[in-house]
Amino acid sequence: YVMFGWWLVTVTYLQHHDHKTQVYGDEDWTFVTAAFETVDRTYGYGIDAIHHHITDGHVAHHLFFTKIPHYNLPIATKAIREYMNNNNLGYMYQHDECWDFPIRVHKYFVQFGLKAKKAESKKSQ
Repeated sequence: YVMFGWWLVTVTYLQHHDHKTQVYGDEDWTFVTAAFETVDRTYGYGIDAIHHHITDGHVAHHLFFTKIPHYNLPIATKAIREYMNNNNLGYMYQHDECWDFPIRVHKYFVQFGLKAKKAESKKSQ
């Protein structure tokens, strides 16, 4: 149970935290903006396939969670990346090779704790 719990926290935490990740207030939050704050992380070692690509297709999961089954996440992710790049929006998509996930999750916990950086409100500017 300890290992399963550690793994669940590790994957979930890393999909939703990065040094660039921001949290939006009620006045600025949108479903799409929030989806693009998640991170597609490729873990390797067969982990992505075992998890039905929820790890490296997490942005697509957040955008289309009721429409696309997990086994189609790689196809959806490829299409999202191509669309974003072709429309000069590639900067919004976050992907990270995460072969060092045991070290990374510890590093992020120490750096960020459980809080992400709060985004500045666009409406108050």
